[in-house]
Amino acid sequence: MQGEVIVEKELSFAICAYKTSKYLEELVLCLTQQSEPVEIYISTSTPNEHIKAIAEKYALPLYINDTGKKGSPADWNFAYAQAKTPYVVLAHQDDRYEKEYAEMILQAFHQAKHPIIAFSNYYEIRNGKKVYDYPLRKIKDFMLKPLKFSNKNRFIRNRVLSVGFPICCPAIAYCKKNFPTIDFKDGWVNSHDWEAIVRLAKQK
Repeated sequence: MQGEVIVEKELSFAICAYKTSKYLEELVLCLTQQSEPVEIYISTSTPNEHIKAIAEKYALPLYINDTGKKGSPADWNFAYAQAKTPYVVLAHQDDRYEKEYAEMILQAFHQAKHPIIAFSNYYEIRNGKKVYDYPLRKIKDFMLKPLKFSNKNRFIRNRVLSVGFPICCPAIAYCKKNFPTIDFKDGWVNSHDWEAIVRLAKQK
Protein backbone atom coordinates (compact mmCIF):
# COMPACT_ATOMS: atom_id res chain seq x y z
CA MET A 1 0.00 0.00 0.00
CA GLN A 2 1.39 3.40 -0.95
CA GLY A 3 2.54 5.39 2.06
CA GLU A 4 2.63 2.35 4.35
CA VAL A 5 5.39 2.57 6.97
CA ILE A 6 7.31 -0.65 7.50
CA VAL A 7 8.73 -0.90 11.03
CA GLU A 8 11.99 -2.82 11.33
CA LYS A 9 11.50 -5.13 14.29
CA GLU A 10 14.48 -5.80 16.53
CA LEU A 11 13.17 -8.33 19.04
CA SER A 12 11.64 -11.77 18.52
CA PHE A 13 9.61 -13.78 20.99
CA ALA A 14 10.20 -17.46 20.29
CA ILE A 15 7.34 -19.28 22.02
CA CYS A 16 8.48 -22.75 23.02
CA ALA A 17 5.21 -24.67 22.88
CA TYR A 18 4.78 -28.17 24.29
CA LYS A 19 1.76 -30.43 23.89
CA THR A 20 -1.59 -28.71 24.71
CA SER A 21 -1.06 -25.92 27.24
CA LYS A 22 -4.21 -24.04 28.18
CA TYR A 23 -2.08 -20.92 28.75
CA LEU A 24 -0.56 -20.71 25.26
CA GLU A 25 -3.18 -18.38 23.77
CA GLU A 26 -2.99 -16.04 26.77
CA LEU A 27 0.74 -15.69 26.17
CA VAL A 28 0.22 -14.94 22.47
CA LEU A 29 -2.36 -12.28 23.32
CA CYS A 30 -0.08 -10.47 25.77
CA LEU A 31 2.79 -10.50 23.27
CA THR A 32 0.60 -8.95 20.57
CA GLN A 33 0.01 -6.04 22.97
CA GLN A 34 3.67 -5.08 23.44
CA SER A 35 4.23 -1.32 23.20
CA GLU A 36 7.16 -1.96 20.84
CA PRO A 37 6.57 -3.88 17.57
CA VAL A 38 7.99 -7.40 17.88
CA GLU A 39 8.22 -10.60 15.91
CA ILE A 40 6.33 -13.55 17.38
CA TYR A 41 6.60 -17.17 16.32
CA ILE A 42 5.92 -20.61 17.77
CA SER A 43 8.46 -23.41 17.90
CA THR A 44 7.58 -26.95 18.96
CA SER A 45 8.71 -30.56 18.83
CA THR A 46 5.20 -31.77 19.71
CA PRO A 47 3.03 -30.47 16.85
CA ASN A 48 -0.69 -30.86 17.35
CA GLU A 49 -4.00 -29.27 16.32
CA HIS A 50 -4.10 -27.05 19.41
CA ILE A 51 -0.77 -25.37 18.62
CA LYS A 52 -1.52 -25.24 14.89
CA ALA A 53 -4.91 -23.60 15.46
CA ILE A 54 -3.44 -20.84 17.63
CA ALA A 55 -0.65 -20.19 15.13
CA GLU A 56 -3.22 -19.89 12.33
CA LYS A 57 -5.61 -17.75 14.39
CA TYR A 58 -2.93 -15.13 15.04
CA ALA A 59 -1.04 -15.59 11.74
CA LEU A 60 2.14 -16.66 13.50
CA PRO A 61 4.94 -18.65 11.87
CA LEU A 62 5.07 -22.20 13.23
CA TYR A 63 8.39 -24.04 13.21
CA ILE A 64 8.47 -27.80 13.80
CA ASN A 65 11.61 -29.24 15.33
CA ASP A 66 11.94 -32.48 13.40
CA THR A 67 15.72 -32.72 13.78
CA GLY A 68 15.36 -35.89 15.84
CA LYS A 69 17.06 -34.27 18.85
CA LYS A 70 14.88 -34.48 21.94
CA GLY A 71 14.67 -32.60 25.23
CA SER A 72 14.43 -28.97 26.30
CA PRO A 73 18.00 -28.02 25.31
CA ALA A 74 17.43 -29.23 21.74
CA ASP A 75 14.05 -27.48 21.58
CA TRP A 76 15.54 -24.22 22.82
CA ASN A 77 18.47 -24.39 20.40
CA PHE A 78 16.04 -24.94 17.54
CA ALA A 79 13.73 -22.11 18.65
CA TYR A 80 16.67 -19.72 19.06
CA ALA A 81 17.97 -20.56 15.59
CA GLN A 82 14.71 -19.46 13.93
CA ALA A 83 15.00 -15.83 15.09
CA LYS A 84 15.82 -13.34 12.33
CA THR A 85 16.08 -10.30 14.59
CA PRO A 86 19.11 -8.98 16.52
CA TYR A 87 17.56 -9.99 19.85
CA VAL A 88 15.44 -12.94 20.93
CA VAL A 89 13.44 -14.06 23.97
CA LEU A 90 12.70 -17.75 24.58
CA ALA A 91 9.21 -17.46 26.01
CA HIS A 92 7.68 -20.24 28.10
CA GLN A 93 4.10 -20.99 27.10
CA ASP A 94 2.71 -20.37 30.60
CA ASP A 95 4.41 -17.01 31.20
CA ARG A 96 3.19 -13.44 30.77
CA TYR A 97 4.98 -10.23 29.81
CA GLU A 98 4.05 -6.69 30.76
CA LYS A 99 3.36 -4.60 27.66
CA GLU A 100 6.47 -2.43 28.23
CA TYR A 101 8.84 -5.40 28.46
CA ALA A 102 10.14 -5.27 24.86
CA GLU A 103 10.50 -1.49 24.90
CA MET A 104 12.56 -1.49 28.11
CA ILE A 105 14.69 -4.46 27.08
CA LEU A 106 15.57 -2.77 23.79
CA GLN A 107 16.50 0.42 25.64
CA ALA A 108 18.91 -1.61 27.74
CA PHE A 109 20.45 -3.26 24.68
CA HIS A 110 20.85 0.08 22.89
CA GLN A 111 22.72 1.53 25.87
CA ALA A 112 25.32 -1.27 25.86
CA LYS A 113 28.37 -1.29 23.60
CA HIS A 114 28.63 -5.07 23.32
CA PRO A 115 25.58 -6.63 24.98
CA ILE A 116 25.29 -10.28 25.91
CA ILE A 117 21.86 -10.52 27.55
CA ALA A 118 19.32 -8.19 29.08
CA PHE A 119 16.70 -9.21 31.62
CA SER A 120 13.95 -7.85 33.78
CA ASN A 121 12.67 -8.66 37.23
CA TYR A 122 9.47 -10.66 37.65
CA TYR A 123 6.55 -11.60 39.85
CA GLU A 124 4.63 -14.84 40.30
CA ILE A 125 0.95 -15.27 39.51
CA ARG A 126 -0.91 -17.08 42.27
CA ASN A 127 -4.68 -17.52 42.13
CA GLY A 128 -4.81 -14.83 39.45
CA LYS A 129 -2.94 -12.25 41.56
CA LYS A 130 0.54 -10.78 41.07
CA VAL A 131 2.82 -11.70 43.98
CA TYR A 132 6.07 -9.75 44.42
CA ASP A 133 7.00 -10.32 48.05
CA TYR A 134 8.16 -13.82 48.96
CA PRO A 135 11.44 -15.31 50.31
CA LEU A 136 12.91 -16.67 47.05
CA ARG A 137 12.36 -13.35 45.27
CA LYS A 138 14.13 -11.51 48.10
CA ILE A 139 17.11 -13.87 47.87
CA LYS A 140 17.38 -13.38 44.11
CA ASP A 141 17.12 -9.60 44.44
CA PHE A 142 19.94 -9.67 46.99
CA MET A 143 22.12 -11.80 44.70
CA LEU A 144 21.58 -9.43 41.79
CA LYS A 145 22.59 -6.26 43.66
CA PRO A 146 26.30 -6.44 42.66
CA LEU A 147 25.32 -6.51 38.98
CA LYS A 148 23.52 -3.19 39.27
CA PHE A 149 26.87 -1.52 39.94
CA SER A 150 29.26 -3.68 37.95
CA ASN A 151 27.57 -5.68 35.21
CA LYS A 152 30.64 -5.39 32.97
CA ASN A 153 32.92 -7.12 35.49
CA ARG A 154 33.27 -10.77 34.51
CA PHE A 155 34.67 -11.76 37.91
CA ILE A 156 31.64 -10.37 39.75
CA ARG A 157 29.19 -11.82 37.21
CA ASN A 158 30.62 -15.29 37.65
CA ARG A 159 30.84 -15.06 41.43
CA VAL A 160 27.12 -14.27 41.52
CA LEU A 161 26.28 -17.17 39.19
CA SER A 162 28.53 -19.58 41.09
CA VAL A 163 26.12 -19.69 44.04
CA GLY A 164 22.85 -19.94 42.11
CA PHE A 165 20.77 -18.59 39.27
CA PRO A 166 19.01 -15.39 40.37
CA ILE A 167 17.77 -14.46 36.88
CA CYS A 168 14.22 -15.37 35.84
CA CYS A 169 14.74 -17.57 32.78
CA PRO A 170 11.89 -16.36 30.50
CA ALA A 171 12.74 -12.73 31.38
CA ILE A 172 16.06 -13.04 29.53
CA ALA A 173 16.56 -11.52 26.08
CA TYR A 174 19.63 -12.78 24.21
CA CYS A 175 21.74 -10.69 21.86
CA LYS A 176 21.67 -12.93 18.81
CA LYS A 177 23.62 -10.55 16.61
CA ASN A 178 26.63 -11.00 18.92
CA PHE A 179 25.91 -14.66 19.70
CA PRO A 180 24.30 -16.35 16.67
CA THR A 181 24.15 -19.65 18.59
CA ILE A 182 23.89 -20.39 22.29
CA ASP A 183 24.20 -24.20 22.39
CA PHE A 184 22.12 -25.22 25.38
CA LYS A 185 23.80 -28.42 26.47
CA ASP A 186 22.26 -31.90 26.44
CA GLY A 187 22.39 -33.99 29.58
CA TRP A 188 20.76 -31.44 31.87
CA VAL A 189 17.38 -32.41 33.34
CA ASN A 190 16.90 -28.73 34.18
CA SER A 191 19.02 -25.59 34.64
CA HIS A 192 20.55 -25.83 31.16
CA ASP A 193 19.80 -22.12 30.91
CA TRP A 194 21.96 -21.49 34.01
CA GLU A 195 24.84 -23.41 32.45
CA ALA A 196 24.51 -21.40 29.23
CA ILE A 197 24.42 -18.05 31.07
CA VAL A 198 27.53 -19.05 33.04
CA ARG A 199 29.35 -19.53 29.73
CA LEU A 200 28.04 -16.25 28.35
CA ALA A 201 29.03 -14.38 31.52
CA LYS A 202 32.68 -15.18 30.76
CA GLN A 203 32.48 -13.16 27.54
CA LYS A 204 33.45 -9.49 27.40
